[in-house]
Amino acid sequence: MNTGGSLESQHREVEKLFFRIANASDSETRTQLFEELADHLLAYASIEAQTAPSCAWSVRTARTGL
Repeated sequence: MNTGGSLESQHREVEKLFFRIANASDSETRTQLFEELADHLLAYASIEAQTAPSCAWSVRTARTGL
C-alpha cells in the first residue's frame, strides 16, 4: 500500500486550513474550519499510524541487515 501521496496530500490540506482559519472573517466560519481541520488531522494521524511502523522497520532492516 503506497500511502505516501495520501499523507503528503493531507499535509497540504492541513496547511491550507490553517491559513484559512487565520484569515477567516467571523467566528462561525472559523468554527466550521476548525471542525474540518479536526477531520483532516484524524485522517493524517491514521495514515501516519499505518505507514510509520513499516518505515521504521525498513530503516532498522537497512541499518542492521536483518
